[in-house]
Amino acid sequence: MKSMLLSPTQLAREKRKYPTEAEAALWQLLRNRQAGNLKFLRQHVFIYSSYRNKKQFLVADFYCPQHRLVIEVDGGYHDGIKEKDKERDQLLEDLFGISVIRFGNEEVLLSPEKVVRKILVRCK
Repeated sequence: MKSMLLSPTQLAREKRKYPTEAEAALWQLLRNRQAGNLKFLRQHVFIYSSYRNKKQFLVADFYCPQHRLVIEVDGGYHDGIKEKDKERDQLLEDLFGISVIRFGNEEVLLSPEKVVRKILVRCK
């Protein structure tokens, strides 16, 4: 079977269709302006030009445009790639002026309301 390359928008749509358990739990608390009357976007695409004007993109788990804040929910697979996450966070800061806050899956699943409170504190 041929593998299809998805466009950034198609990839984001797929990720919205099949969220992780933690992403789904957090989305239930953020959607429809339930958290501090703030608008959050799910699986938001950021497109940028890299070396030699090659188009690149990042997909953020959640994004609050009002406060230029990305929220990432990291699973177990993230444990070994913290350096790559730091580079990605720095890229969002440098190119878009966006800060990033990260939570582990376990933290979101065990204390979702606490996670939302931390997000709201960052948005003040």
